[in-house]
Amino acid sequence: MNVCLRDFDVTIVDTPAANLSPDARRISSVVGYALIVAGRNRTFVRDVKTLIEQLKSDRASVIGTVLYDA
Repeated sequence: MNVCLRDFDVTIVDTPAANLSPDARRISSVVGYALIVAGRNRTFVRDVKTLIEQLKSDRASVIGTVLYDA
């Protein structure tokens, strides 16, 4: 992971949904960054807020969000 972060401008690591698996939080803490992807009419705002707080406590910076129409 360190090589990818050092040698490339952008590295994208796709993980399972954060509410289904702790993998997303663990990986974001290693990488240091997270991009949150939410589904329109599928994802609750309070869940996104909770995830952002959890990521911050894991020392990961949330660099943005994406809202997709499912």
